[in-house]
Amino acid sequence: MNAEGQRSPESQTASRQGHVVGTIGAAGDDRRECDGAALARIDAHTTAWAPRTIHSSHLTDAESARRADALVIRRGEDRDELRSGVSGAVPVYVAAEGGSAQFSSRLSSLTADAPVRADWDGWAHVLAAGAPLNGRTTFQGIRRLQPWESVIAEAGSVRFARERWPWLDIEPDESARIEDVADALTAEMRRLADDHSLLSLLSGGWDSRILALYARHAATAPPRAFTTSSDTGIVLEELIASQAAHRLGLEHEVVVPRIDRFADDIRAFVDAVDHQTSYHVWLVPLLERIAGFDGLVLDGLGGGLMLGGDFTVGGDRPSRIVGLMKYLNGADQVLRPDAVRGIGERTRGAFDEFDDAWPEVADHPFEATLTAYLNRTLPGISQSPYGLVAKEHPVATPFLADEVARAALRIPAAAHAGGALYPRLTALLDPQLATMPTAQSMVPWPRPHPRRITADESVEVLRRLVTEGPAAALLADGLAEEGTAHWRRLLSRTGTQHLLRSLAMLNLWFDAYGDRIAGPGVEELMS
Repeated sequence: MNAEGQRSPESQTASRQGHVVGTIGAAGDDRRECDGAALARIDAHTTAWAPRTIHSSHLTDAESARRADALVIRRGEDRDELRSGVSGAVPVYVAAEGGSAQFSSRLSSLTADAPVRADWDGWAHVLAAGAPLNGRTTFQGIRRLQPWESVIAEAGSVRFARERWPWLDIEPDESARIEDVADALTAEMRRLADDHSLLSLLSGGWDSRILALYARHAATAPPRAFTTSSDTGIVLEELIASQAAHRLGLEHEVVVPRIDRFADDIRAFVDAVDHQTSYHVWLVPLLERIAGFDGLVLDGLGGGLMLGGDFTVGGDRPSRIVGLMKYLNGADQVLRPDAVRGIGERTRGAFDEFDDAWPEVADHPFEATLTAYLNRTLPGISQSPYGLVAKEHPVATPFLADEVARAALRIPAAAHAGGALYPRLTALLDPQLATMPTAQSMVPWPRPHPRRITADESVEVLRRLVTEGPAAALLADGLAEEGTAHWRRLLSRTGTQHLLRSLAMLNLWFDAYGDRIAGPGVEELMS
């Protein structure tokens, strides 16, 4: 908004535009950002971009914009720079060649009509850990910017540089209060509501419930809420979300996914996230439903880390690293032994690289939280809001707003344990809502609700996608010939389901790029 309280033309366009693409280090017209991206101007040489309107309070200087998670683009006479935001959750991809670098929030913009090579380390990470690690992608020669990282084009060359990440300097403080988190979250919601109407993707869990509650409290108009069921969740998601929406007085709709659209949904998802992860295919029907609604989508990315306590205590670091490779548990039911071994070795090597690149994390009071964030939330889960949702809607992830994250991480780790901060933060605005159980806390076993991904039709879709393509060479002996019941059992478990979804995505990657793919094939994963 401008000084008179009106939205500038740039802001109006930015709220509708979720994509940026351009070049640094090149001359003339090639330097311009294009594809209709609306950039907020900071000064004569500096602009900022985010997949939503950047509030005027964050446009005073480049650091303020970066702390608001904006990509900052600075152009000088002899030096151009890209500077990533503080959380790094918004994907920005860079392909450097010679003295220039192309960049884009959509990886496909950097691969259009050009030969491509698979980064087989990146694909190994997808299978074992969910997504490519350490800034890799599934394509050779294309990097994803990490938090607080810069790309500098100067004197005919391009280099990557990472300053010390500000979140590493947050010191836990015994005097820190949950009220500080509430104040920061309220302020963030008010800034978002200044520039957007709000939409809630309400699940049966804490994160979306808290965002809906604080949006209801901070915004003039309440958010509209939508719910669906995940392919690893249960019908209780819809039930608990409906109860929370009723308590909050929100207009609420449950979106029921269609089995006959499953194949289309898989293709739509992997295309939207540029074949970087197979998480959250189940969100596609919900996004199709809200396509006609105006508003910014609130996503709970990072809530489980900043507040939930899942990664704050317990176990030693080596065992937690093994936990981040959890999809290899039971992998011998899906993959050949040499594929399990090759994928595991490549992924363990990535965690060694992580330790070398981020030595400050190992001794940090929130070591487990930051390790999980940088190796799971950032590379993989962030693709749901900022790959899929941002394709059609402006998006915000308030738990990763700088002041919210800082307030949460100032509360000592022990106070986070067991998700204790969740009901406390909720009770500040609604004590009754704080006592409502989550869907996860009520999960019966075995799960009583068959999920879409285990329906006969869906099983057949995945079997075909996995077995008809190069990735079939990675399959355990005899799996392709097993019947529907066997495949359903594999798709009923998180780990083996993930592997099968990811193998399907790998074959879809081969389909998408076809004869433009150069270099070695899937046999690399077995060496």
